[in-house]
Amino acid sequence: MTFDVVSYPYMNIAIGVSATPQIVDINGDGLGDLVVGERTGNSGVGGRCSNLNYFENVGTTGNASFNPDVTLAPNTQCFGQVLFDLQVGLPQYSTPCIVRTQQGLMMLTGSDPGTLLLYDQVENGKTGVLTLVDDHYGSIDVGNRSAPVLADLNADGVYELIVGNQRGGLELFGSELLVGYTSVEEPNAGLDKPYHINGSLGSGVVDVTWEDEARGSLKLFDMLGRAHLFNSIENGPVTRVDFNTEPAGVYLLQITSGRNQWVEKVVKE
Repeated sequence: MTFDVVSYPYMNIAIGVSATPQIVDINGDGLGDLVVGERTGNSGVGGRCSNLNYFENVGTTGNASFNPDVTLAPNTQCFGQVLFDLQVGLPQYSTPCIVRTQQGLMMLTGSDPGTLLLYDQVENGKTGVLTLVDDHYGSIDVGNRSAPVLADLNADGVYELIVGNQRGGLELFGSELLVGYTSVEEPNAGLDKPYHINGSLGSGVVDVTWEDEARGSLKLFDMLGRAHLFNSIENGPVTRVDFNTEPAGVYLLQITSGRNQWVEKVVKE
């Protein structure tokens, strides 16, 4: 892997002890915002308000920009009004992991006791309250300071769960959370696709076979919305997309035909 030089402190953001950041597009503008957990939590005008901080990305694609003052809107130190104290004043060690599911954005967070808490209505977190779905998700307890991450590791459309803790080590679990799409409703869900896709899962090569006389254009994006290069080979009704030169990961293949557009998930292992 290749990494940029360390940028510390990143954009002068400092929210307190044991910061646990996640990059996620909360407001739906295509830019990665920051949701940051911490050790104890924050207070607002009416008293203690949340264990989570929100920093809105006010930059552009590929050029993030954040105001480091969490008290200035659209930032907020009371994101989602999430509090799960065992006793007021004791540390919570919130560790948010927010993913897009078929029910919208959901958040799984760890805690000091070691259990996991699941919330939905995450889109409302800037000004509203996240809804607690389960305060002991999966009956999992990995020990103090649990820290979960959700990802579709085997590209089957269902999230897998990896959880760390204070003493070290990682545990792997399955989940029932279904991977969602960026849009709540697929605009062309009722239209027959003028193509079908063939390819070996993870190979980095897929064939788009067009039906009848249909043709279209193709674009490849990573999960952060960045465009990637690929070789396009035309062979009659088949367009071969070869992105083997790109890093391993999950990509979105945008297929446009006429005025209609579809998005397909493809994987490079």
